[in-house]
Amino acid sequence: LTLGSKHGINRVRAKVSGVHGVTFRARIDPAVLVANPPVMYWIADGILYRLADTKAEKIAEDVNGVAVGGGALYWTAQTGPSSGTINRASLDGSRATVLTSILSVPIGIAVSTAGSKLYWTNSRGRVQRASLDGSGIENIVENLSNPRHIALRNGYIYWTEGGDSIRRVNMNGQQVVQDVATNLASVGGLAVSGDNLYWTEQTDDSSGTINRANLDGTQFVTLTSILSVPMGISVDPVGRNLYWTNSRGRVQRANLNGSGINIIVTGLISATKLVIGGANVAEAVMEQPSQPAKKDTAAYDVNGDGTVDNVDAGLVVGSLGTTTAKYDVDGDGSVTFTDVQLILNNRDEGAAAAPMIVGNLKLTAVQIDRIQEQIDLLIATGDRSPAAMWTLVYLQQLLAAARPEKTQLLANYPNPFNPETWIPYELATDTNVKITIYNTQGVVIRTLALGHQSAGYYTSRSRAAYWDGQNAFGERVASGLYFYQLQTDDRSQMRKMLILK
Repeated sequence: LTLGSKHGINRVRAKVSGVHGVTFRARIDPAVLVANPPVMYWIADGILYRLADTKAEKIAEDVNGVAVGGGALYWTAQTGPSSGTINRASLDGSRATVLTSILSVPIGIAVSTAGSKLYWTNSRGRVQRASLDGSGIENIVENLSNPRHIALRNGYIYWTEGGDSIRRVNMNGQQVVQDVATNLASVGGLAVSGDNLYWTEQTDDSSGTINRANLDGTQFVTLTSILSVPMGISVDPVGRNLYWTNSRGRVQRANLNGSGINIIVTGLISATKLVIGGANVAEAVMEQPSQPAKKDTAAYDVNGDGTVDNVDAGLVVGSLGTTTAKYDVDGDGSVTFTDVQLILNNRDEGAAAAPMIVGNLKLTAVQIDRIQEQIDLLIATGDRSPAAMWTLVYLQQLLAAARPEKTQLLANYPNPFNPETWIPYELATDTNVKITIYNTQGVVIRTLALGHQSAGYYTSRSRAAYWDGQNAFGERVASGLYFYQLQTDDRSQMRKMLILK
């Protein structure tokens, strides 16, 4: 029997006569509610799953923690009451291997591709470290009280302890443990991105919060409260979204400020820890920024004209966010700001001393979105080297040159729709943005407060405003005509849309 997941309600009724009892199994297949969801991994009842497209694939059992880094999947597994293993596989779950066995139960795990190290917490109150092949195990911190979730950022190891605090220590040998956040409710997951920590808390039996703070614990804020218990959390800095699992067997997504919550996947059954496949890879790039060593400059002459110059940089910029091997200069599997930086840092002596815009470089709205994403990622690294600053200025110049001529609200898509739609718009200047949805009587149905945003194109699904077809109380609205209004600091525009059920 396969249970459906419509509206999150699933029932089985059985009537049996002539026997004393009957036993059967039932399962819920994951239902993907958005197109092209990111690759994600989660743990449910100790089983590690991978979601690719709309198919959930089982990878391993008795799993406690999972991480992605350096093009590989890592997880911890419990093999006995006081023993476990550290494991690795390809991102699709193939070629699984046990890296090392330990005489404690490993729990959370994190990957430092920059430092070529694995870090994990264990049942003996320790944070341990080893090489990526599992060799050279050493204790980093000991005598902790139930350390569980773990994350890495800017040379620090962060972990949750005792369910009510977040602590950190310098991974380079400074053994002074610092309290980052204390007196928390029950912490269900921890993630880091940019200059922020993100975590989930259970506030009662059926609700919780998504929270954020600076890396030192200052500027603590509750981003949003939800009517379910949030558990595992992951950050996708490329898509600039938060993802978390909850007690209703769902994966939810929101903007980094907690707004625009929507359901990505449902029917997961007790999903706990969560990793977005591309998020940790991007985090590894940002974790410990460094300038790659120069190589033969021919590797940077992507157009093959015998000169490494701004033309080569412009070609790489046009492929940002793709996996085009020709423009993947550092060979990490994707075209990012690091590839642009390598070219600018290895230009021939005859090239300009500072990056200049190539006049005939034409950019699509998608490319402009990707440039903005890479600017955000580069700023988040904190790298202030000349090469990083040249790259930042170059990308910002491109974005300024491609700035929309006017602020305007565009047609939502799809339209008609049921139950969700995306609302694109363009901003000619930096401004505060709010989108308000009305019914035909002029009553406000929903307000999407998007905050202060930079000038640019907000047209792709990762940047456009999202409406899930619900009112402010979380109820589905009726079929019919609705109006949506874009409000900025200096103008207001309105269009109409149609819900058909």
